[in-house]
Amino acid sequence: MENNIQKLEKNVSIYKNYKMVGYDWLFYYAISVLFFIQVKGFSMSQVMYLSSIFTLANFIGQIPVNMLIEKIGLRKSIIIGNLLNTIAAAGFILFNSFWSIGVFQAICSIGFALKSVAESSLIYSSMKKLGKRSLFSKVEGASNSKYYYLDAIASILAGYMFLLNGYLPMLWCFAGCLIALLISFEFNDVKNDEKEEFKLKEFFSGFRTILKSGRFCSLLIFSFVFTGIINMSTNLYKAILIDFNFDSSKLALVVCVMTALAGLGAKSVYYIEKKTKNKTLTIFSIIYVLLLIVIGMQGIDKFTSSYSTIIICTSLVFMGIIQGAYRVINKKYIVSFTHTNFRSKVVTLYYIFENLGATIICFISGLLLEEYTNSVSTVIMGFISLVLVILVLAFMNKRVGLKPEDYSKKDLYGSELEYDKK
Repeated sequence: MENNIQKLEKNVSIYKNYKMVGYDWLFYYAISVLFFIQVKGFSMSQVMYLSSIFTLANFIGQIPVNMLIEKIGLRKSIIIGNLLNTIAAAGFILFNSFWSIGVFQAICSIGFALKSVAESSLIYSSMKKLGKRSLFSKVEGASNSKYYYLDAIASILAGYMFLLNGYLPMLWCFAGCLIALLISFEFNDVKNDEKEEFKLKEFFSGFRTILKSGRFCSLLIFSFVFTGIINMSTNLYKAILIDFNFDSSKLALVVCVMTALAGLGAKSVYYIEKKTKNKTLTIFSIIYVLLLIVIGMQGIDKFTSSYSTIIICTSLVFMGIIQGAYRVINKKYIVSFTHTNFRSKVVTLYYIFENLGATIICFISGLLLEEYTNSVSTVIMGFISLVLVILVLAFMNKRVGLKPEDYSKKDLYGSELEYDKK
């Protein structure tokens, strides 16, 4: 028994440092667009298609990944996920054709899907068995923050490395993936007490259950649209900054600041919600889309001025804060209001809708980029996004953001409140 406790404590101890290098790719995001355009010779539309491939693979892989984790266990899932990430990073370095990189994008996506689900489940189950379940959020938050601190430094370094050699940041990215893979072998497997037997018939039955709630449908549709907009904008703003002659070091600095602002937004959720009350998602989405349009307009000759760079960077400040806060708030709305009988299915559906939306929106923007400049494409997608957001918000009206007693019985289907009233 004592030996088992030591293994569980070891999991928690390893996890705190593992997430620093294993949470996401280091040295990559600051130079990703430049790497694909300048080193691999891709067009901006192809870069957007690569984003679509990543999210499409994640969308397709959600159900198989859950089934695989149940079959092979948490530890092996984490190891395989990190192995796939390491292979993908090596592929980005060694191969040059668009479709080759697309295949490695898909491999990377499945790797992240595997390990992200398994990592949280392993540490949660370990802490639950140790009687420290209440500290899970604290450990998870502290572990993730270590990654953000390291990523901020890595982003700056990546920018300067890229000036020396376009492959240097990717070599360090590969090294980070390899370190995460080696550390993951140190985890001890643990039975996931929270897992449900993942059966396709039960999953689709749960899907039909979710659709009975207008509230759940509203949040899933909002995730479909707004997460897609965020994914698209992350590539578009980098492309526009490149048009404004930002080299890799300047672009890396912007990405570093955006990462820090996303962390600030995530930490400030309580204060933001206190000010915006039940209109948080409405305010976030409208402001974000309008700022995207403003950024796109700065690259069009008619609107370009000596203040354009300042306008773009100021807009990105608010967009960074919104990105960080949105992910926390939206996930909270979906998970915290869901009964445990439905929670795993709801979270899976949440990721399915997110990735499907990102796939479609990024693909459409890729098509536009084949015909128009980066700035014009951004403005067009900005207005399309504005229309989509307005339509979704209209659908969400009287379905989300109400007081518990104001929800209809139909909208409470599958929630904690429905069970509390029984």
